[in-house]
Amino acid sequence: MYPGVAATLLPIMGVVFVPFLAIGVAMPVLPLHVHDGGFSLVYPGFGVETVRRVAPQSRGLAMGAYTAFLDLAQGLASPALGLIAAGARLNALFLASSAAVLCASLVARWLIAHPMTLGGSPR
Repeated sequence: MYPGVAATLLPIMGVVFVPFLAIGVAMPVLPLHVHDGGFSLVYPGFGVETVRRVAPQSRGLAMGAYTAFLDLAQGLASPALGLIAAGARLNALFLASSAAVLCASLVARWLIAHPMTLGGSPR
């Protein structure tokens, strides 16, 4: 049985998580490119899981809410990370970001443990 998109998110989250740790230790440029590639896969992956878990008539609303809350999270996290960077070294900023990615990995793990079908009902 194929566990779905959430199963592919965990390795991608590792691709996103490891560069933040590497940047927290040293400041190479290559991990930033790896992170951006990982995020470009994580955003649509979580979007697919969001849409997959609701009834067909509610999918537009689900995608709109997903996008709105992502925008809200980025809007709140950016100033918070700016305060962290202002009060501490830049390494603390990347370590805080890696903690956020680790939390997203836990969400992906939960999605794997609680799969849903396309109609929004449990398997």
